[in-house]
Amino acid sequence: SVKVELIQDRIGQLIRNDLLDKLSPKGQPKHPKYYLKVTNIKKQEIDQALRNDITATRKKVIYTVSYVLKNKEHSNLIGGNSVAYLGYDILRDPYSTTFAQKKIEKNAAKIIANDISLRLGAYFHSLQTKRGNPDEY
Repeated sequence: SVKVELIQDRIGQLIRNDLLDKLSPKGQPKHPKYYLKVTNIKKQEIDQALRNDITATRKKVIYTVSYVLKNKEHSNLIGGNSVAYLGYDILRDPYSTTFAQKKIEKNAAKIIANDISLRLGAYFHSLQTKRGNPDEY
């Protein structure tokens, strides 16, 4: 019963696809009870393992996103930030480095989607425990 709103950027598309797989494996709900919005996607790159000529041989990449779950009335129910820490080697072959960059982007999307879906699961579980009706969700 959770509709995942569209997300900007390529990493946003990857996050959304992973969230859809986790939250709505049978497809988007026709009459959702909840709406999930992911925003403020930030990417920070930090040089690591410097050579003598001060060029980096490794990059640390930090992806940060914000998310909020709203009900039908668009009241905020739960929200927060999710962070993924990854790294890749900068190789002499530019193709290999580009491939590594794309791979960590996919991995970051999976980490973030998993984190958000686990937090939503905990939220819904807490509601279920309070109300005592496991079939409501």
